[in-house]
Amino acid sequence: MFEVMGVERRAHKNTPWEIYAFEACPLLAHQTQLVVDKLNGLSLDEPVSFKEVPRMHNHVLLAYEKNFPWSRRLGFYFEQFEKILVRRISTKGTYKNILESSIDKVREQMLIARAPIEDTRNRYMSFAAGVGPEDSFFEMKWHLSNYMNGGGNICGIDYGTPRHVFQIPVINLSNWIKNSFTKEDYIYVKMDIEGMEFSLVETLYLSGALDY
Repeated sequence: MFEVMGVERRAHKNTPWEIYAFEACPLLAHQTQLVVDKLNGLSLDEPVSFKEVPRMHNHVLLAYEKNFPWSRRLGFYFEQFEKILVRRISTKGTYKNILESSIDKVREQMLIARAPIEDTRNRYMSFAAGVGPEDSFFEMKWHLSNYMNGGGNICGIDYGTPRHVFQIPVINLSNWIKNSFTKEDYIYVKMDIEGMEFSLVETLYLSGALDY
């Protein structure tokens, strides 16, 4: 689940853009934050990029896959992600996201949108949460490798392996838009949130948030 929103405040002439990204997948939220830190000038390190093998069948792509097979990619993913996950063994043997994200914490971070940018730099913010028609949470319950299949896609579930449980906060997007921006602001939203778009767009319309 990934959603990104760009805002240009028309009420403040010649203001820079504000870019807000919501990433629900716990294995990608940290990586998104690294990119945001780089864009904000807070880090000199280049975010790690992952080589993806295209799932198409022609001789060029098959040769690429032969030189960089799935086992090597999976090992590379584990090497990178073990730095951002912490294992806390419980009676059920579950994992918990080291980013300790909660609805209250994300709400507090999102308050920054109420303050227009004071300098000429674009503002980039990343939130470890999903978006929806209301505040809630959902759980991801899969083996760690399933999160990495295809570089982050959640598929190919193997119920015979140990599963790792992540609780993901979901933020009411329409309320945030109405409480943070005005009708004069130009807002661009790009969503890739696995079907949640339908109920979310309906809520945005019924709540009047699309008037903004």
